[in-house]
Parts: sequence; C-alpha cells; structure tokens
Amino acid sequence: MRKNLVVLFLFLLTFSVITYAADYDFATTGKISGRITDATGEALPFVNIIVMGTNYGAASDIDGYYSILNIPPGTYEVKASAIGYSSTIVKNVRVSIDLTTNVDLTLKETSLSLSEDVVVIATRPLIQKDLTASTAVVGADVIKELPVSDLGDVLALQAGIVMSGGSIHVRGGRAGQVAYQIDGVPVTDSYDGSAVVEVNQNAIQEMQVISGAFNAEYGQALSGVINLVTKDGSNNFSGNIQAFSGGYVSNRTDVFWNIDAFSPITVGNIEASLSGPIIKDKLYFYTNLRYYQNQGYLYGRDQFDVTDFAAEAPNSGGADYMFVGTDGNNYFLLDPATTDEYVSLNPLAKYFGQFKLTYVIGGGMKLSYNFIGDKQVYQDYSSGAKLTPDNNLQRFRDASTHILSFNHAVSNSSFYTINASYFDKSYHHYLFEEISNGTSTQYVDNTFHQTPAYSFNVGGTDNNRFERYTKTFTGKFDWVSQITQQVNLQFGADYKKQEIYYHDINLVPVLDENGQRATPYNVEIPPLSSVDNNEYLHNPAEFSGYAQVKIEAFNMIINAGLRFDMFNPDGVVLADPTDPNYKNPLRPSNKFNDHNGNGIIDPGETVKTDADRLEYWYNDATIKTQISPRIGLAFPITDRGVIHFSYGHFFQLPRYEYLYSNPEFELGVGSGNSALFGNADLKPQSTVKGEIGLQQQIGEFSAIDVTVFFEDFRDLTGTQSDEVLVFGGAQSYSRYANSDFGFSKGFALKYSQRIAGGVAVNLDYAFAETKGNASNPADARNAVLGGALPETIIAPLDWDQTHTLNVSVVYTKSRDWGFSLIGNFFTGQPYTPAVNKFTRVTQNAYPRNSDVKPTNFNVDLRIYKDFPIGEYYISVFARVMNLLDWENPRGVYSDTGDPYYTIDRTEADRINPNMYYNTLDEYYTDPGFFSEPRRVELGLSFNF
Repeated sequence: MRKNLVVLFLFLLTFSVITYAADYDFATTGKISGRITDATGEALPFVNIIVMGTNYGAASDIDGYYSILNIPPGTYEVKASAIGYSSTIVKNVRVSIDLTTNVDLTLKETSLSLSEDVVVIATRPLIQKDLTASTAVVGADVIKELPVSDLGDVLALQAGIVMSGGSIHVRGGRAGQVAYQIDGVPVTDSYDGSAVVEVNQNAIQEMQVISGAFNAEYGQALSGVINLVTKDGSNNFSGNIQAFSGGYVSNRTDVFWNIDAFSPITVGNIEASLSGPIIKDKLYFYTNLRYYQNQGYLYGRDQFDVTDFAAEAPNSGGADYMFVGTDGNNYFLLDPATTDEYVSLNPLAKYFGQFKLTYVIGGGMKLSYNFIGDKQVYQDYSSGAKLTPDNNLQRFRDASTHILSFNHAVSNSSFYTINASYFDKSYHHYLFEEISNGTSTQYVDNTFHQTPAYSFNVGGTDNNRFERYTKTFTGKFDWVSQITQQVNLQFGADYKKQEIYYHDINLVPVLDENGQRATPYNVEIPPLSSVDNNEYLHNPAEFSGYAQVKIEAFNMIINAGLRFDMFNPDGVVLADPTDPNYKNPLRPSNKFNDHNGNGIIDPGETVKTDADRLEYWYNDATIKTQISPRIGLAFPITDRGVIHFSYGHFFQLPRYEYLYSNPEFELGVGSGNSALFGNADLKPQSTVKGEIGLQQQIGEFSAIDVTVFFEDFRDLTGTQSDEVLVFGGAQSYSRYANSDFGFSKGFALKYSQRIAGGVAVNLDYAFAETKGNASNPADARNAVLGGALPETIIAPLDWDQTHTLNVSVVYTKSRDWGFSLIGNFFTGQPYTPAVNKFTRVTQNAYPRNSDVKPTNFNVDLRIYKDFPIGEYYISVFARVMNLLDWENPRGVYSDTGDPYYTIDRTEADRINPNMYYNTLDEYYTDPGFFSEPRRVELGLSFNF
C-alpha cells in the first residue's frame, strides 16, 4: 500500500509540474486558429471571429492571433469582422478531432459602415502540420461515397490494420488491444477488448483511427485508438431514408451449396435518420434507426432431425450403417439419400437505434445525452450441423450505451467536459431456450450417435449453454486551456466501475438413484463443483489521470504527456498453487487437522469443512499501478512538408476473460495437464512503440505520407512458463501468466489525391513484419496437450501480413451521378505445415507458421444516380461486393497448403468407402476456407 501511495504522489507531483506548461485538444473536438492582418500585413487586434451557425467565437489579441476551441468535427463557415474593415467569410473550413485547422485572414479597409462581405472558399490543406502520430481521419462525406456496408469495412481500408478471423489487428497487435471511444467516452468491453456497440456508419460524423504513438489522454490500449464522433442536430431539419436489398450472384457451386439460387431478398436493409431543432437555438435532436438482415451464404441441408442417429449395421463389422429416426414413440429406418431443403447456417439480423439530445443552456454551457443500442441475432457456421441444421447454436448479442455530457466554456480560452456513461453488453447462446419441462427434453443422448467414415454428422445436440455480460459505469473529467497562443494544456481523470458476469454450462444427463441415465432421457445443469459448470461475478475498478501539453513554437509542434493508471482486479489467487480446489483438497493437512503431520487422520484430528478451508485458501489479488510517458514532435520543413516523430510507453490491463477463467480452480479427470486456470494477479501488458514519418504535398491536389514504425510487445498474457505440478504429482495445470512477447516493424505509404475534376484517389500500402513467441495466450498449453514441447522461438504471428494494399477511387458529379471502387490486395497470412503419412518428416520438423496462405485480391463497386426534387434529391444506387467473385482462400489444409486438397483425400480414394448421403468432394470442401462470394445490392435513398 505504501508503494502505491509513493507512486501516486510522484505522479501528482509530475502532473502539477506539467500543468504549468500545457496540452492537446479534447478527443471529440478540434480547434480553429490563425492570424488576422490588414492589406499591408500588419496585425489587427480585437477582430471578432465567429463560427457561423454556432456559439463558437473569439477575438484576436494584440498581435492579431486567435484561437477557437471546443469545435465539433464538421465543415463550417468562419466570419471575421471589425469596424472600418470589410467582413470576410471563409467557407468550407473543415475541423477534425484533436487537430488544429489554420485560418489566416486579411481584412480590407472600407469607408462604408455597411458593405458586402468578402467571401473566400477555403481549400483544406493536404498536409496536417500538427499531426505527430499516424492518424487517419474519415468524415461522413467520405463514408457515404464508398462501397461499404458497415464500419468494419471502413476500418479495413486504413493503413496498418489487418483483419484476421473477424478480429481487428493494428500494427501487429493482438485482437483486443484497441481502445474504442464514442463522443469522448471509452466504450471498450474489458472482458475481451471488443467494442461495446456497433455504431451505424451513417450516424458517424467523423471517425479517427490512431495507429501511431497516441497521446496520454487515451489509455487501456496497446495498438491503436478508434475514436467516433456521432452526428448532432442543428437548427435545420434534415434526414435520410435508405433501403436496399440484394443477394448472391455466383456460380461457385463447387464450394457453396445453394449459391446459384439467387434471391433478391437474401440481404435486406432499411434505415432512417432525422435531426433538427426542438427549441430553435436551444434544444436539438438526432435519431437514427436501422434494421439489417442477411440470410447468409453458408448453407446446410435439412436432411436429419436431431433425434435421428446412425449406427453400425448388425454383423457388418463397421462396413455398413443403418439410419434410424423416431416420432417420439417408435423408431423407424431412414433413407439417408433423401435430400431436403437448404437451410442457412450463418444467418444474421441486426437492430440499431440511436437518439441524441443536445441542449444549449447558455453562458457557454451545453448538455447532451446520447443513447445507442444494438441487438444481433445470428448463427455461426458449423460443419457439424451441415446436415442437421437444428443442431446449430442460436446466438444473441445485446448492447446499450448511455452517455451524458456536460460541456462548459468558462472563457474563450478554456473549457471543461464532464462525462457520465453507463453501458451494458451481453451475449448468450444455446441450442434450445428451454432445457426441459421437468419430464422431457429436446436434447438427445449423444452416446447413441455414430458417424460413418468421411461423412457429416447425423443428428445429435450441442449441450453447451453460455451467458455473460459486462456492465460499466464511467465518470470522466477533462479540462482544456489555451494558455498562450503557443501553449495548449489538457488534463483529466476518469473512474470506471464494472460488473462482469460469466456462466458456462455443459448440460449433463439426469441420473437415477442407481447412478444410471434416467429413462426417459433428460438433462440438467450440473453443480458448480463440476468442471461442466463455471460461474463468476466480479466488480473490478479502474482509475486513471493524465496531463498533456501541446506547444506550437520554435517552428515545431510538441505533444508531450504523462498517464497514470490504477487497477483493482477484485479477484483471488491460490495461497497454495499445488492444491487448487478447496472442495476436493489433495494435501492431507487440507483434508483434516493433521496436528502431527503424519498424513494420516488420527484420533482427535477433525475433518475440515469447506468453510474452514476458505478462511486461508485464497489471497486477494494486488492493486496494480502504472505510469506511461508519451511524446510527439512535428517539424514543418517547408509550407508543403512536415516531418513527424512519436514515441511512447503504453499499458493495457489484461482481458478479464484471462483473469477469472475456471473460477473454482477445478482439475479435470485423468493424469497430466488437466486444466487451465485464470490468474487475477496478471500484470498490465506493455508496448513500446515509435515512428518517424514525412508528409509531403507533391502537387496542387495530391500528397504522400511515408511512415516507418516499430512496436515492441512485452508482458502479454500467455501460458509459456506457468505449468504447476499439483500435490501427489499425478496431475498438473497451466495458468495464465505475463509470458508472451513479440515485435512488429515496417513502413506505411499513403498517397491521396483530393477531388480534382470530380475524381479522388487514395492509396494505402503497408509492409510489416510481425513476430512473437505465441499468437494466442493458450498456445503453449495447447502444445503440451498435443504432446509437443512449447516453442520458444520467435515466429510470425497468425495475423502477420507482409504486404497490404488498399486503393479507393471516387468519381462524383454533384447531384447527378458517380461511382466508387475499392481494391484490396494482401499477401496470405501464415500457417504451420502439418506432417502427413506419405513423408518421413517428424512431428516437430516444421517450424510454427513457416508457410503462408494464398494471396487475396478483392474489388468492391458502388454506382449511383441522383434525381433532384427541388432542394432535395432521391438517389438510386447499386453496390457489388467482391465484384470479380474471386475465391480468396482464407484457410487451407495444413498438410498441403491448398484450400481444396488434403492428403487424407488420397487415402479416402484408395479406401473407396461407402458414401451414404454426401460425396467425398462435399466432405473435403470447406466453404469456411473462402471469402464471401459476389454480393449484389440495389437501393434507394431520399435525402432532405
């Protein structure tokens, strides 16, 4: 405790020193600054500068400089006026999150008190001079032009981001190492590092993706920050109604079942947004609703019921099978060749809603409330349910976020924001909602079910049921001050209290009084003392504080900051790791009061109860603290070129799923490594990252950005070295520890051409090398279970993607027509080759991830036509995803490196087995190895 107080005191001392210097703009707003001069170049003081249509403004100082803080991202008109000078209006001024937009103005003298305004159309600089870390800023105007259907498609276009297995990896980091923010409030699910809610792309005003060394205001992230600012209402009513539908147009029937049966309603979407004033100049609203459904493209056949089963035919010696069905009372033979209708195995339905209120109180004060909710009902493709689709788990995800924000501009140079937020994210899955009605169940006895060789499963039920939720309350305070024209200060703190619930169940058969399976067959939830029932509820808490200074002087920009984090895990660790389960103790002294230490219960030595053992069995996990410094520099070398550098230490709490796993510390049956335990005393994970880059404008409309980066990962969660031998020596277990490490290095090249002649082009290329000792925290333990030694070599991680190229081309003719294309090219991610029976290679001869999967290439297209109706317009559009219908393998057979062929197929051809209801081609073709086939959507939107 004394150590924690010393650390806290040192932080506060450092904090107070820094606050005399200064920071960076608040994470949902930007800044406009510049200088006002007359025609001779002399400074003009006391000029009024306002952001038209808002309450934001300032006056120039004695040297003509001004700064306007706290401006939400968007495009504005800025007006400067002074007595004796013509007013000047600058249109098309773009403000972005955390960045400074420079607007210098020259006012002309006039002898008239009333004169026409001078109107200037601003051109957004291609070079952002105060950018010290790699940051991609994508506005609503760009998102609406691209052939994307959700936010993940937009994220995948940014340099340094790799998508692997449905997860986001930024500059080589693991999944779950990204911080998500909405309107300045953290919305990361600490359980697994995912986003709490999926924000509809059309509700986003601006998205910021920081992949470089981000500032101290951002915490609990190792790899990057995804910052979203949602739209606000205004004094003008506006809205959008959009609907589209479509389906899959492909002839790849060798991979996908039922893909040639085109249906124009396979995909469907309808959404609407409306914003405007409730009380003009005082109270505004914004609302967005969306429903999206996709029946999927991975199909099975409804060939068997869960109650059907296969069994070896009598006297066949396993050479023949019979297939049996039941009507509940009687059994009868089935014809396995009978094929029924196709059923989707990956359907998805999404529901999204947002409602935002903004109230301008007056006196520089503003209050806003933002509710975002989304719900998903879906299934994941399972080859085990290919012919028994009723045995595919039903999955449900629900999330809601409430954000209450109070913003107060105490002066033209200072403001603060207080945020209070609450989010609730839950997930659950099951096969049947009801386990049983007390006397019967829909679950079946899986021990009856057999599967012929090279055949899909017949019948059976998945007995797993799972539920978890994360509830988080966050209080956050931020202060921003423009101390001088050169120095900007920001500091803040936040407190987070969480409730994390987890319940994982494998249903077990009901037994009769003799310990035999009851008749009729039924299932039940096993007791918590069983390895088939794990449940916990924890309430961890987090606190953090930061100070950040931004100095724009000496022909450079400096961003420097310091962050302090404190974490109380609300967990326990074993006092004696060699005797883990208090309900089933192994050591004699834990079974009874062994006063003489002979290991035998003697007269007078009493048996210990569970309550007795709980008094000493656990120790509380310790409170963790950490301090992380950050610095970024930008050097404008010309009016068209900037060199930037950033470096920092970044920490992130381990994911809670690894802290609390196997909460009862239960060992499995048998000898050897029989369990994997969580570790509530895991230390924070760390990364040291840095970069150096150059932004250079190369023409009137184009610029390049070259960045070289490195990241060094340490103390990642793993199981490399923590295998514990339990008392007696017959069993062991693994537990999570801070044992994994790795690095990522490479460079990124960006080329951008803003709209010229109606055409805009963006190109992002990244070369990266990402290596480490393990891709997954459980890799080392899994190697032990597989009979191999845990590898300690540095090898490519599963998401290592050497070359990544994203190209987008947009052509638009305002209020007429246009199109956009996105092209993605990336080299294959690694896999570990497997040995096969036709080689003399031994088991450990192939190094981990020593080969790569095939290269992928994809093109998406969007084309639209606008039909003006007065001030409004209707837009008709078509969108084609995977335009060329390329197969793009994402998975391969590890013994061949091919997505179609495996050595096992050769063996199957040699045996020539009986095939009852599927072919060998069907059995060895896994549609999950391939990307989504061509999808075509047609839609209509009305904007007003």
